[in-house]
Amino acid sequence: MVSDRGALYAGFFGTGVFKSVDHGDSWTPVGAGLPAVGDQFYTLAANEGLLLVAIGNQIFHSINGGMSWSGPAAGLSQDELVSNVIFSDGAAYASTTTRVVKSIDGGASWRPTGFNEFTRLVASSAGTLYAVTPRYGVLKSMDGGDSWTQTGLTRTDIYSFAASGGWLFAANIGNALGAGQPDHVFVSNDEGDSWSTMDQGLFVLGGVALAASDTALYAGTQGFGVQALDLLPERESIEAPVRLHRPREVTPTGYR
Repeated sequence: MVSDRGALYAGFFGTGVFKSVDHGDSWTPVGAGLPAVGDQFYTLAANEGLLLVAIGNQIFHSINGGMSWSGPAAGLSQDELVSNVIFSDGAAYASTTTRVVKSIDGGASWRPTGFNEFTRLVASSAGTLYAVTPRYGVLKSMDGGDSWTQTGLTRTDIYSFAASGGWLFAANIGNALGAGQPDHVFVSNDEGDSWSTMDQGLFVLGGVALAASDTALYAGTQGFGVQALDLLPERESIEAPVRLHRPREVTPTGYR
């Protein structure tokens, strides 16, 4: 789910893209022009009126709040699946099963970056790009993706990543049952050069899905709701206990 210009956009697995203008109380479909697929995730990115949605091995873009979509974009191959898309410093980036790609024309076309291996996620913070890979752990690029170097987090089981105000957060999944390698949330405040764990009060068994705002880090847990950690401005360390959020159920409207 992403937000842009006061609206929320969410991709529902096998269903499509929905939009809310009342803080999530109601949702309407905005998928005109998108292919109808029943077995794919809809992965979204938004920036100043431009929306991107990745569906399987295709990326589409919209400049009118999802009322209509253009695409599929050029430059993607049939044998790569897109896992996520982001905006950073005027460009868009996507992670795929074979590489990290970049677009400088609003998502209409994509070209390779300097990393051409399976990438789980791509993210950005303060102009630096980060790629979560199953072979090298977390990589970073400070030149728009042309070259990549390893960070201090070289674990190969990182599946979630978030950033806020110079702080980086990552989470691993030991395995599907939470046994074997312990599940942790890792934090760095030096562009990924060094990392420490920060699991106090957080239910991490089975792994967590991370998201961050300017004021909080959120962790979606396996069976314990969404937990939040307050992030104070100009913080030098993170030691606060987490708090539990119980999200209410919302049924999308306008879908048949």
